[in-house]
Order: sequence, then C-alpha cells, then structure tokens
Amino acid sequence: MHTILVIDDTPENLAVLHDALDEAGYIVLVATSGEIAFNIIKHNIPDLILLDAMMPVMNGFDVALEIKKNPLTSTLPIIFMTGLTETENIVKAFNSGVVDYITKPIKPEEVLVRIAAHLKISKENTQIRDLLDQVDLATISINTKSNTVNWLSKRTGVLLERYCDLVEVNWANQLLALLKGFNLSKDNMDAPFIIGQKDGARLFCQIRSFYDQSHELILTLREENETLAIELLQKEFDITLKESEVLYWLVKGKTNKEISIILGSSHRTVDKHVEHLFDKIQAENRNAIINIVMSNKNVRYLLTQY
Repeated sequence: MHTILVIDDTPENLAVLHDALDEAGYIVLVATSGEIAFNIIKHNIPDLILLDAMMPVMNGFDVALEIKKNPLTSTLPIIFMTGLTETENIVKAFNSGVVDYITKPIKPEEVLVRIAAHLKISKENTQIRDLLDQVDLATISINTKSNTVNWLSKRTGVLLERYCDLVEVNWANQLLALLKGFNLSKDNMDAPFIIGQKDGARLFCQIRSFYDQSHELILTLREENETLAIELLQKEFDITLKESEVLYWLVKGKTNKEISIILGSSHRTVDKHVEHLFDKIQAENRNAIINIVMSNKNVRYLLTQY
C-alpha cells in the first residue's frame, strides 16, 4: 500500500484530498507547512508528495528544493498543486524538482490518475537503481539546471563516504561542490578524472550520459586499488609478489620498459619476471597471458572494477 503526503495550508483542500486518497486505498499523511512536512518525512518517508505551491513562511518551491537536496528523499515524485498558470511559475516548479503539476481547483479524479502514473514510473526507476546496486555499479544522476542530485545508487554512497568523507545527510551539496572544479559536460565523456584518494586507492569519476532536454547528467564512479588486484593475481596464479606486480601492469598494457620505470626496477629484472610468468602461466606471448588472466572470473571482475 502506497503512502501519500499532502502538504497544504488550506483545511478544505486537505479534507477533499484526504477523503479521495483514503477511498482509493492510499495511506494519507497531511502537513499544513513545510516544517511539519520535514518532521513527518524524518520518521515516515512517503511514496509520493502532493505539494501546494503557495504557503506562508515557506512556499512550495522552497519545500521541493529542500526535499530534493536530501539524498534519502531526492527520488520522491512531487506533484505541485497550484493556481499559478504563468509559464515562468511552471518552469520554476520543474526547476525545483517536481515531476508534474495540477491546477486548482483540484479535481480528485485527475489527482488519482496522475498519482498512479507517477507511482508506476517511480517503481520502474527504483528497480533500475536496485539493479545497479546488484551489479555493484556506482551511478549518480545530477540535474545541472537546479544543481541537485536526482538519485544515486547505494554503492555510490559507500564510495563517497570512503574516499571523499561526504556525509550522507548532505550528499547533494557536498558532491556538487566537489565536482565544481571539473568541466562536467558531454564534451568530456571519455575522460575519467580522480575525485578522491585514500590508502593508495583512487576514486575515478566518468560522465556516461548527458541529456540536454532534461538537464540530466549521469556519472559513474570506479575505484582503482592496485594492492587488492596484485594480491589476487598472486593468489590465483601461485606467483611471487614481484611477479604479480609485473603481471598487473602487463595486463594493463604496459611495455617491459614502462613497467621497469613504474616499479623502479631494472629493465633486465622485469624481462626475467615476464619470462617466468610465461612459464608459470603457460602462455606463449603477451596477448596469450592477458587472455588467460582475464578468463579468470575473480581476476576479471577485480581488474574491471579497479
């Protein structure tokens, strides 16, 4: 059963909407101000919000922005209820993060149809994010117009806390501040950039998609940890630590000369390690050894993640 939060300072509107939603089988929460709504959300996050645009103290535009700033509620669909029909107000509403708007006077039948449609879309989006979490892919969706985070996968939160010391309750503002120094545009989609480092590991960010019409920018995060990958290579192929270091960079496409510079070893030493690797892994050449290494499921997963 879905929960709908209605935020409106007019008792008559609350009564009409409460009755219509209740009869339709929804759990209904009501708030007469933004402050009351925030307190309700702290203890009971709804599935959808009906929000009055014009309220005293804090108007609906500002309430919507606050809800979207919170990573725990940033994905909630918000439907505006307004008597303002000017284009600038409609644009302002969508820039505040709402997904739809209904003009007053409220027609309960129209409200119910729109709620059902947006709950369906919300469910589909949630399933997509759950799938991203299942495959452990860290993904973020940012609205470049309103400078808000549309949504982020659970893995994203883990990485942001680990590498960037970002606090969950304020992920949106902190993340946008962190990314401000980078040129986030569709022209830079092929260039990963480092946004955090910790204990020898690095966190890379890369632009995956940019949608001009919706101002949506989708980013993925990837951590690169040489130590974990090298230790796994040593274990899986029963080789020495030095050999696993050489193998790691060989699989990364580095030449023997480049590997010697990276590891601070002589060219001859690296040549010897490569010869030993060919014998131990039973490979005839570099391409063959890379294919053998990448055919190992555990190694392939780690090397593609890190």
